[in-house]
Amino acid sequence: MRGIFLRIKFLIISKIKQKRIALHLQELYLLILKFLRAINLNTTLSYIFFRYFWYHNKLKGLRYQNLIRTIYKEKSCNLIEVGTFDGEHGYLMIKTAQICHPVKKVNYYGFDLFE
Repeated sequence: MRGIFLRIKFLIISKIKQKRIALHLQELYLLILKFLRAINLNTTLSYIFFRYFWYHNKLKGLRYQNLIRTIYKEKSCNLIEVGTFDGEHGYLMIKTAQICHPVKKVNYYGFDLFE
């Protein structure tokens, strides 16, 4: 299954420049569906992949992308973040965990230092 997602990601990145991905989400989703139909994969999985791909690429910086990738791969539902700042990364962590788990099962704890 991992190999399929890598092939999809490679195909998408080779067809659409990184800057256009955020601007043309519908085009991106249709491209994913077309590719999945071409390899006869169940298209319901495409929505899950699309959500993960969007959260993963929305983050700036490799360390946050690795964090989202790890949450997705390990199917984590208990999340702790130290240094939440404005909560944007926490939100994306929760949304990524909700791909694999129902909303009530995801637990998020964020700590920050207020001066």
